[in-house]
Amino acid sequence: MSRQRRLMMMGLAGAAGLFFMGCTFSSIGIQRAQIGDLTRTNTTIELGDANQVRVTIKMGAGELKVDNGADDLMEAGFTYNVPDWEPTVSYDVDAGDGRLIIRQPHTDEFPFNGDTRYEWDLNFADDVPLDMRIECGAGTQDIDLAGLLITDLDIKLGAGTTEINVSNNPQLHHMDIDIGAGDTTIDMNGPREEDTEFDIRGGVGKISVLLPSDVGVRVAVTKGLGDVDASGLTRDGSAWVNEAYGETDVTLTVNIQAGIGQVILDVRE
Repeated sequence: MSRQRRLMMMGLAGAAGLFFMGCTFSSIGIQRAQIGDLTRTNTTIELGDANQVRVTIKMGAGELKVDNGADDLMEAGFTYNVPDWEPTVSYDVDAGDGRLIIRQPHTDEFPFNGDTRYEWDLNFADDVPLDMRIECGAGTQDIDLAGLLITDLDIKLGAGTTEINVSNNPQLHHMDIDIGAGDTTIDMNGPREEDTEFDIRGGVGKISVLLPSDVGVRVAVTKGLGDVDASGLTRDGSAWVNEAYGETDVTLTVNIQAGIGQVILDVRE
């Protein structure tokens, strides 16, 4: 086994060990979550007088789905069986600016078995400009923002499997993603209205980035412990570029600070 691979495995084991210790040491005040009846609730938020909305989503652990297609600002479905984890939703409008917050209550309870259900299904309107912040702890995330009017996006991920789709978001001019541990796939296909910059900071796990062929793309990767597999790109100094780079009116710039794990760059026709 190579030294690089040994270091990678040590990093993975260390991350898992820290997670284990943080979730089992009673000395830090973590309690066993009390499982109750399965509850399903639906919430609808009307836009009101807002012209644009800042959306904050904070989930500690569970399954998160984000999509378009809502008739109102947001149509949400929540499924859970820990009564203390009932999600809270707040919305207010000030001078045309809306602020929507969906969050899991602060808790020192942790599910020590596999019987816990905690699922959010959030759908947003296609015609409202959104500045979105998403913070997730452990679990799975399917964040499909294709077709939404996202102007700015900030995502912080803990541990789990995540798919992020920002294709067909021409108004999105900046995206910032922090990845903890797990496999993450990010689809960046689609047109861009202006020069766009996406920043990704990796943790432990594989990062897969799907890139457009008809928009100029430049990807700079600061290597961690892992390989970079680039398809449909050529080297340009220390970066990778596609065939359209320098030939289109706008450019998509992607900066990746890799952690421990493989980085896959794939240009899609």
